[in-house]
Amino acid sequence: MQMMTIPNVRQLPRVPQQGEVYLSVNLAMADPGYVWELARQLGFTPELAYLPTTAGVEIHALLHHDVRQFSSLLNTNEFDDHIERLMEAGINPEALRFVYGKGRTNTGVPKATA
Repeated sequence: MQMMTIPNVRQLPRVPQQGEVYLSVNLAMADPGYVWELARQLGFTPELAYLPTTAGVEIHALLHHDVRQFSSLLNTNEFDDHIERLMEAGINPEALRFVYGKGRTNTGVPKATA
């Protein structure tokens, strides 16, 4: 796969770094205007982003990105609530991407949860 950079648009990593949390919506699977409006109503500040994949490039509305300890994810239902509200508002669950970078294994291959 050839790497590319799109100026002024954030690139989402296929595999996040350790501790990074991303919540985004694939805009090919949802109405972009509706996603943007809904995200703002739910308290997000959406940002246009792209995700290089083996099949091409996906365009996403990035709703949330931060760095967390894994234990903090276990002790909250914050993301469950966000995802549930998005689905209740009609966002296709297949369009949602929630990933957390767990770190590296002994082989040096990054692991992520989806």
